Amino acid sequence: MKIQINFFFRISIFLYLIFIFSACVAIKFKTVQPQNAKSIPSFPKELIGKYVDNESDTMIITDCCFEYGNENSGFSHDRDSLVKGTLELTKFDNYYIMNHNDESGWIVILIRPEVNSFSAYHIEMDSLKEEIKNIEDDAVKEKMIVERIKKITPVQKMKEKNNDDYFYLVDPTPEQLRKMIKAGLFVKVNEFKKI
Repeated sequence: MKIQINFFFRISIFLYLIFIFSACVAIKFKTVQPQNAKSIPSFPKELIGKYVDNESDTMIITDCCFEYGNENSGFSHDRDSLVKGTLELTKFDNYYIMNHNDESGWIVILIRPEVNSFSAYHIEMDSLKEEIKNIEDDAVKEKMIVERIKKITPVQKMKEKNNDDYFYLVDPTPEQLRKMIKAGLFVKVNEFKKI
């Protein structure tokens, strides 16, 4: 059985499956990260290849596109391309940054190439692992993450356009983004090994 997926979910399937492991609190960025970065029009050679993640899902990256799915369970692969204004790849320090515009802000995933693999990083509750391990109240955890981010860059609480959900919007300078990374706000959410 082939699963049909709408365009916006399909274009962000990679980001969504990484994002699914993240916190209840949604942190979105006002602009592509880092600010004023030039988008990379194709995937770099060091990322091109076939990978498998911790869930046995397969990622195939070519110069212009990626496919993501589970070959073993019959889940069809979905193919998407880098598209300016929708899905953009940039470079920042030792990371590539996958920026996905979901209409209310940019979801940002850091991609760190390693030998025969790459890791994906996202802002999530685990960035406060030690501080929150005994706290069960999600509202308290959320407040702690937001307060940590506010020490680096301003944060705005925003309402989603199509529902009553909310998210936090940030617009860090490149130096503030670097501080967010060094502060451990982005944590590893998935690892892809080349096969």
